[in-house]
Amino acid sequence: MEYTHCKRIDYMEVQQTKPTNDEPVRTPAKVSVIIPVHNTAPYLRACLDSICRQTLKELQILVVNDGSTDQSQEIIEEYAAQDGRIEWIRQENAGQGAARNRALERANGEFVYFMDSDDLLDLHCLQRCYELCQAEELDYVMFDADAFRDNGMPDTSFNYDRRGLIDDQRIWEKSYYLLLHTLKNDSFRASVCLFLFRHSYIKDHRFPEGIIHEDNYFVFNAMEYAHRCRYLPEQFFHRRVRLQSTMTSRFSLRNIEGYVTVAYLLKGVPPEETIELYLHKTLNSVIWLAHQLTWREKWATLRLFRQHRLCRYATWKSWMVFWLKRK
Repeated sequence: MEYTHCKRIDYMEVQQTKPTNDEPVRTPAKVSVIIPVHNTAPYLRACLDSICRQTLKELQILVVNDGSTDQSQEIIEEYAAQDGRIEWIRQENAGQGAARNRALERANGEFVYFMDSDDLLDLHCLQRCYELCQAEELDYVMFDADAFRDNGMPDTSFNYDRRGLIDDQRIWEKSYYLLLHTLKNDSFRASVCLFLFRHSYIKDHRFPEGIIHEDNYFVFNAMEYAHRCRYLPEQFFHRRVRLQSTMTSRFSLRNIEGYVTVAYLLKGVPPEETIELYLHKTLNSVIWLAHQLTWREKWATLRLFRQHRLCRYATWKSWMVFWLKRK
């Protein structure tokens, strides 16, 4: 199929953009794919290929250039010129959460999928998930991922395979119970790239801006309040483990600030059972990982945890590791 119409959107102009009689009328897409981009030029073509070549063709592809200083913009324009389903937005660097929020304002698909610009998606993913959601009237479908190493990266222990941990034959009538189940058996994965969401369900949801780990807040809320949902035991998403990414960068105070912000936003929101379990599971792991911080960062971490009354969510053992274990 050939696509000839392409469209440019500058974010500074978005709020003033009005339809004119000369603009072609767009049919709402089956899926809006949202892709934030920040200095991922070496991987961007492979990412866009995996979206543009999806077997589901009725897509709106929203690419947000979040202040890239490499060749990303040239690649985005190159692909937009070849595929009219691509709309691009350019903004000053504001982070992945802000980029996704800007694109959500423009999304017109029945469903929304969030893609990361250095990763890959199985070519059948969106069609399989879309058809399942439509057939079973789901708010979302959740699936798995695998991790592959970029050149020069050491072996990785990232595990996104949850087969056998979640009942893949069950339609969960209340997503709250699926969230509780995944928290209890440690199969909760806070990556928004592992979901296809019905747009009408998440249209008022937003990512926290200015932090990392914003996925934790969005995914938790999406799983907390949805109705019908399903787990699909397929490794559709392919996570690239590379140097200088959020996942592989040194654990730092920026990580702590992100997790604490999410905890602050969630704390006290009903039902408290899932919130409490999430905070215990997540913040206990965070404090254990934080043993690699500098002494100055450790004292700053303690101040943040005390300020927001989060200390009790980590065990004494994790606090001992935090203070005593060396890098």
